Amino acid sequence: MTNDDADVIQWDLENGGELLEKMLKPEHYEKGISAFELDSNGFPKLENLQIITTLAALLENGEKAYTLKGKIIGKGNDGEPVLDSIKNKKEINISKDEYVNHIINVLKKNFKNVTGKLNIKEKGDITDHYNEQAGEQEYLYKGLTFRTPKKNFNTYLGYAGTNRKFVPLKKQYWVDKEIPLKDYVKSKKLKTSKYTSKKGKNMISYVENGRTITYTEEQFNNKKITDYVEEWR
Repeated sequence: MTNDDADVIQWDLENGGELLEKMLKPEHYEKGISAFELDSNGFPKLENLQIITTLAALLENGEKAYTLKGKIIGKGNDGEPVLDSIKNKKEINISKDEYVNHIINVLKKNFKNVTGKLNIKEKGDITDHYNEQAGEQEYLYKGLTFRTPKKNFNTYLGYAGTNRKFVPLKKQYWVDKEIPLKDYVKSKKLKTSKYTSKKGKNMISYVENGRTITYTEEQFNNKKITDYVEEWR
């Protein structure tokens, strides 16, 4: 997934997430429960920038933390372990400042150039932009700017999909499409009325835009119309 796709997902989540199910493909879903693996000091292992940004966002949102155990069945988008089931789940209290300092220490170890003044109370997630003067991407967090990643440190930000290949989002299209009339009426949530005409025919009518439209039952069930419909592909 490109950074543009990642921005689309972020925007949708911030606005209720109504389109997320339409945009995502089966490859985007992780078949298990994501978790952080802990290092010898009890902090999450942070082996790439993607998993670092995830932890930073969770801390910023004040998410709860748990310890748990489970069988690892693969890796998720961030490179984190994915578990098929969990046990011994227990909520724990963590120090946000300690975890933020952990993130900063990992970033300092993996970037050659670090500038700025640390402000651990500064709000906001990790952000990135291209520094034209330096000719490279830079990453900002808690008042610090990080540039020039060290060799083998992955700075890709975006969604790779569960098979670790970059999978694009579905895109929205509006197309002319022939559909059954009864499906059209149902999609528009138009109320239908059934009755018998003076000639003894079964009739179906509905009101759209203030206009009453009437068909015989046979016509209604067999008629197709062309409509401008939404497709995701």
